[in-house]
Amino acid sequence: MSVADIISGATFPEQDHIVLGGMKSPGKATITSGALERKWDVREPYGASGGSTVYHGDKIRKCDVLIELWEKEHFAEWERFAKTVLFKKPGQFALSIDHPVLKLLDITEVQVESVTAFEQDDYGLWSCTIHLLEFRRPKPAIAKPIAAIPNAPVTIPTAQDAAELEIQKLRAQFEKLL
Repeated sequence: MSVADIISGATFPEQDHIVLGGMKSPGKATITSGALERKWDVREPYGASGGSTVYHGDKIRKCDVLIELWEKEHFAEWERFAKTVLFKKPGQFALSIDHPVLKLLDITEVQVESVTAFEQDDYGLWSCTIHLLEFRRPKPAIAKPIAAIPNAPVTIPTAQDAAELEIQKLRAQFEKLL
């Protein structure tokens, strides 16, 4: 699925909630953080400038979802959502997640890392943050490079080189005979 398909397929009602473990979140849900990060081994020699880097795969992505509730119905929905999805004992399986912003980051399965307590602002809006960890099966990372690929061309023996070797052998035999 392309970025254009994800964005063009998103409508306002789909963007103001997440679907976590098959359940729609109550109130308004906003993705407040998330990024693609890579693991690099940076090797810089002592007393020299420059160095090399070795790619060790992608880090497990984290994302935060801000949940805002303001109506009585939202709190009733929150209790069902929290019991069914958030406060359920973690098992061997991850929760599926659906939101256009997370699709752009290729995050489709998560585990709940933590849930903050609700806070109320001056206008009566209650909010909490759900901290999520991406679930991704391990894949082998790319192997370490030994060195940069040189620009020098590889020499291939030619027929003339083979003939010169034969001449050298015959000369050695001739000199033994003398």
